Amino acid sequence: MPVSAKKPCGYPGCNVLVRCGNRCDHHKKVQKELHDKHRGSSSERGYGAKWRKERDKYLVSHPYCCEHLKQNKYVIATVVDHKIPHRLYEAKQTGDRNLILAAMRLFWDRKNWQPMCKPCHDRKTFIEDGAFSRPRGGSKV
Repeated sequence: MPVSAKKPCGYPGCNVLVRCGNRCDHHKKVQKELHDKHRGSSSERGYGAKWRKERDKYLVSHPYCCEHLKQNKYVIATVVDHKIPHRLYEAKQTGDRNLILAAMRLFWDRKNWQPMCKPCHDRKTFIEDGAFSRPRGGSKV
């Protein structure tokens, strides 16, 4: 099987050659750190102890990934996904009380929850949010 030629890292000013992807290992790490810094901690995004407790209860009563069930496959769910993204952290950043309350209602609305395995959840999130802070787009659930 042919191997593709190396190309320069896509980070401005970096001349390291990479075979796959568009960033060298160093700049992949830098990019991820910037992304993580921007998105806030899990607690800041609403995923504190109360969420973990409710998530665990939900997964006990909804043990299988909803995406795999559509294919009559039984894969254990490990993530509770919000069908409609709540954007709680972003609402908090605006300081708009009404926006925060709306996001919190959506966050805690069990009708907006669905059980998923990690790969299915990661795929859905990638489609909705893009990778590493790319503009949102793609499918809306």
